[in-house]
Amino acid sequence: RFKMGIMRLMKTLIQRYPLIKKTIKFPSDIPPIDNLYFDLNGIIHEFCHSKKENILSLLKKKNDNDIYSEICESVNKLIKLINPQSLVMISLDGVAPIAKIFGQLCSRYIKGCEKSEEIQKFLNYLGFKELRYFNQDQISPCTDFIINLEKSMVNYFEEEKRKNFDFWKDKKILFSTSNIPGEGEYKIMENIREEKQNENNGHNKKYCIISNDSDFILLSLLI
Repeated sequence: RFKMGIMRLMKTLIQRYPLIKKTIKFPSDIPPIDNLYFDLNGIIHEFCHSKKENILSLLKKKNDNDIYSEICESVNKLIKLINPQSLVMISLDGVAPIAKIFGQLCSRYIKGCEKSEEIQKFLNYLGFKELRYFNQDQISPCTDFIINLEKSMVNYFEEEKRKNFDFWKDKKILFSTSNIPGEGEYKIMENIREEKQNENNGHNKKYCIISNDSDFILLSLLI
């Protein structure tokens, strides 16, 4: 219901202010950006399954290292395309407040177990008893999957900075890992508030947020 409300709000804003929506067709269409932010949890889901159309291929679990490589390369391509001048922040969800944890217990763990049982019964019926599929509960703070992803990203971008020193020399890269409490979007907004407070000489920085989370539509309007 909340998501539907956000989409209706976005539709209304676009109708009233059509210039707020723009399709980027060429790199030259991208305006100058100072700070670039990635809400990584939403992006991770895109790389956790096979992209083949066959339903059984969608259920097959990809190798974790392949997922890490695809995420790192995708993020790096976007950084090179947008070319932020000052800061790149990659934010993952940290441990949520206790009230939300109880909500996630129901929405993720319990429903996830029920869904897993249904999928396994379906696979057993088809004769695929050993088929392994990706459990989306792994995309949670401080799981082995997320911790290894964070290590892979740190190593990847350390190597990237050594290879392309000229590109990175004036850029700061900041990782907000799952060890830091709070959801990724709120950690990003906190950083933007701090950056705006430190703006001087009348320089208004340009901020770019890459996320699949509709919460950013409202959060950005509050800044």
